Amino acid sequence: MYIRALFISTALVLSSPTLVTAGDDFDGFKQKQINLPKSYKKLKGVEGIDAKYVHSFSIYGGECRSAKYTDNSGKSDCDHGSVRSELREKKSGKSFYSAFPQPTPVWYGFDILIPKSYPTLGQQKSAFNIFAQWKSENCPHTAVAHWTRPGHENALFLVTYKSVVGSKNHECDVVATKKIASMPSIKGKWTRVEMFVNWSEGRDGVFDVYINGAKKLSHRGPNLDPNNINEAGKRSNKNYFSFGTYLANSRGSGMIRSGTVYYANVHRSKKRVDLFR
Repeated sequence: MYIRALFISTALVLSSPTLVTAGDDFDGFKQKQINLPKSYKKLKGVEGIDAKYVHSFSIYGGECRSAKYTDNSGKSDCDHGSVRSELREKKSGKSFYSAFPQPTPVWYGFDILIPKSYPTLGQQKSAFNIFAQWKSENCPHTAVAHWTRPGHENALFLVTYKSVVGSKNHECDVVATKKIASMPSIKGKWTRVEMFVNWSEGRDGVFDVYINGAKKLSHRGPNLDPNNINEAGKRSNKNYFSFGTYLANSRGSGMIRSGTVYYANVHRSKKRVDLFR
């Protein structure tokens, strides 16, 4: 793994345009405006993975983004002890903050490298680390995440949510939490993640997760936030995809340990076979 990390550190760093093409079914991605400064890089010539380029996302302590959220809450990542480096899905022909749904049923796939040196449970201060999420107006509909807080299992989880009605502080209730894989089993090597999803607020919701080709999780039930309400108080279909690393609700940015994660071959498709492009 450390040899592979060396290859990554010496790879060619491409210019980082705001729009990043990530796959045929995704129109593109943009860096979130509340990302940590200079935390995202697009790398080419990375050995150890068959990919045209690799996305590199870093978090570090001692700094947070004080830019206010767009929900008129007056809050920022600094208020929550949060730091992030993510790419957010962009829809062609729509403004960056427009509401749009995901196609369904649908497949998602990406390769991820979480280095052994990346701080997780027992290494990072108490926090919640999101690696991929599908976001409603307020909360994630569903997220792929890891708790670094003592008392939690050292694993990667699928977490579904619903927004707390009337909350102006990004309050989210967890609906379901299911283990995908242990962190030691995936850290330090490239891991292939594929997901088949039927988006629904009801019992017909499906979220299957495959790790390196093997099915690890089969979730049945709601995977959409039933309280997806916009600022006008109306029902919203917003469900955009983000990936990277988002460390939320720590005890303060000054206590955060630095780390970098890598992604490649990010695709969405109606057919699993088309994830391999």
